[in-house]
Amino acid sequence: MSSDDKKPASIIDEIYGSITNASASVSKIAESAKEGYNTVFEGYRLYLGLIAVVIVCVLLAYLLYYLITTRVFLQSVVMAEETKTPIICTEKSRYPFIYDKTGNGDRRSYTFWIYIHDMNKYKGIYKNVFNITTTEKNTDINQASPFIFLDKNDNRMYVRFANNDTSAIKYSEITDTTLAEKLKTGITIPYIPLQRWVHIGIVCNANSYKNYIYAYVDGDLVSSTSTGEYDNYITGYISKDLKNLNLNVNGFLNIGGNNNDLTEGTGFSGLVSKITTYNYELNQKDIYNDYYKGPIGGFLSKLGLSNYGVRSPIYKI
Repeated sequence: MSSDDKKPASIIDEIYGSITNASASVSKIAESAKEGYNTVFEGYRLYLGLIAVVIVCVLLAYLLYYLITTRVFLQSVVMAEETKTPIICTEKSRYPFIYDKTGNGDRRSYTFWIYIHDMNKYKGIYKNVFNITTTEKNTDINQASPFIFLDKNDNRMYVRFANNDTSAIKYSEITDTTLAEKLKTGITIPYIPLQRWVHIGIVCNANSYKNYIYAYVDGDLVSSTSTGEYDNYITGYISKDLKNLNLNVNGFLNIGGNNNDLTEGTGFSGLVSKITTYNYELNQKDIYNDYYKGPIGGFLSKLGLSNYGVRSPIYKI
């Protein structure tokens, strides 16, 4: 029988069957799409949940770190506000400088930048970089802590701290023969590069078994000493005594000096900037991170000039 001979009822049944099959296929496709959507959505929610957990953990870790460093160990960092821009050192500059005591034993760190232009200026005289005192008038180096000064002739730096020694020696009385005695509570940095900005880091620990002082130049450890050791860079066979260093002297920051100032010391031909103290020990990574910030802060730093002048200063000396 030909297709033309089919009854209308059979044709209707075939059409109905086709529609039913198509509807079933569409339903299966819809179910598959729904399952896929649910899977993606559930995964998306899972990822959002994981991200939220990570963010909360990071915030809690930062809060815990903040509480431990500021409340438990009482860590603080203070930069002399006036030194965010370079200070000329051929004249005396004095600023108030107040900071917290060491928070974790007798430990403290200092960082600063220095630009030595000409060591021949004031040749033959020890040159004051800066010192910290409790009073405005510093009459002897025993009461200044630290007392940082340059050699008479060479680009060598001395860093001395006060201790319980009550004997007084005036700045004018520092000589080749007394230097070793006065530096028994300090450290020598043998070489400071000339005519470029140099980063200095000093780390002190007077609370350990032997005590120690570390000195860094441009992020690298260049000198270290501890109680009982000897200074190979200065004349005089006197061992170091780093016990009971006074690391909490604060009140006034005295930078540079006028020519022939025999009370507080002659300055030097150059600049210093970003004098900062920390009431805890810095590690080498901390020192390098500070070095990476450059010698200039404040407004010039905001303009992106923090590293400008690393080779040549932007200030006339």
